Amino acid sequence: MKCYEIEAGPLGLDTPLVEIGTLNTVRSLGLGEEIFGVASDRIVAAWRPTK
Repeated sequence: MKCYEIEAGPLGLDTPLVEIGTLNTVRSLGLGEEIFGVASDRIVAAWRPTK
């Protein structure tokens, strides 16, 4: 599997609002933690909320 670097464009107010919407959608699915058993710790950590 090849990894490609993609340069992010400039951030605007819409960018975080879209990401918040995406996170709310994922949370609304109500997936249990066990579904992430096949995902790497790094990926799971990126999806966990920070306190």
